[in-house]
Amino acid sequence: MVALSAALDVLWHEYFGRDSVLWSPPHLLGIIGSVVVVVGVTMSGDRGRPLRSADVALGAVLLGTAMLPVMEYDSRVPQFSEVLYLPVALAAALFAAWVIIVALSGARVMTVIVGCVVALRAAVWGVLTLWGWPAVDVPIALLGLAVLDLPRARKVDRFALAAIAMSSIQLVASAVGLSSVQAETVLPAAIIVIAIAGGVMLISRGRQVVVATLATLALAATLVSVDPLPASAHDPGQGTEQGEVAMTVERVGSTVSITVEVVSSSTPLRFERIVARRAGQIIQATLEQGDTSGLVVRGTLELTEGDLWFIYAEFSSSMGALESWIIVEPNDSRTEVRPLYEPPVSPVNDLEFIGASAALYGLAASLIWVAILTVREPRRMRSTRSSAE
Repeated sequence: MVALSAALDVLWHEYFGRDSVLWSPPHLLGIIGSVVVVVGVTMSGDRGRPLRSADVALGAVLLGTAMLPVMEYDSRVPQFSEVLYLPVALAAALFAAWVIIVALSGARVMTVIVGCVVALRAAVWGVLTLWGWPAVDVPIALLGLAVLDLPRARKVDRFALAAIAMSSIQLVASAVGLSSVQAETVLPAAIIVIAIAGGVMLISRGRQVVVATLATLALAATLVSVDPLPASAHDPGQGTEQGEVAMTVERVGSTVSITVEVVSSSTPLRFERIVARRAGQIIQATLEQGDTSGLVVRGTLELTEGDLWFIYAEFSSSMGALESWIIVEPNDSRTEVRPLYEPPVSPVNDLEFIGASAALYGLAASLIWVAILTVREPRRMRSTRSSAE
């Protein structure tokens, strides 16, 4: 399936154009296919087997792979609303934890595996920071999964507590700057998760219908909390290059000063605007007064939220729209010569695009269902085990 998703990705880009969005249908299908493969390997051994070194590595790979859907957020380059971060991270982490708990046994299974994943990501953060590259967040919210190792607690209580712990840790991490996801975007989902998880713990005993109802309400409430407007990805991909642009950015506090100068172009250009894009937000720069006919433009932006932003210079020409971009971090100053390229036209209103997206997302959902069936213990095996006990 992973190989198939790669082939579908090539066909997708040939037919619909380039994109650099992790959640595009072929990319997400590849991620889910990878997770399902790791789930299959994890479940290939005996259920409830004692934790060994190889199983620690396998569990860490499973948890790390399951968290790939939020990698754009952890890499500080989210292309969609940050409100989605916590629900997706929770679903992925709890699913991986469920698989690990079914496959492995031991007093500190989740603590050991989560510790390995967090330590590895901390090492990656250290190396990137040392080299001066944009660093990735350390997903310390995963530490909340250690609650699943609580002894003598019912499984539903442990998972509810794990959801509460992850939500609380993420909220604190965002508030103190240990996560690039903004606290105000985490708060609505965290409140919903904590309230629903607490309710499940209170009334779950022997009332499966109520639990199912609460789970449905939790999903509905999470969807309601998400911004109903469609998110606009900051990077649809780079098309054919038509020249180069020198871009200089300097960020002091919330103020960003930008200078844009066209170095070369295969066609006459008309400057349109400078914008900052991040997580579906678009903020337009205020330009300095003066003649822009020489295609040297200066402007300023006020960026009060988020740490890493993409600054775009947009032009029009006889060939259509052209653009160039540069990133800016807090208290950052840089000058780069960037390619001037044709941005792909997004076919979001095209019926073929919608149909193809639905088909691939449906295939991804079927893979998730296959993984669930693989992990679920057959009823006959459960009955046999109960009789033996």
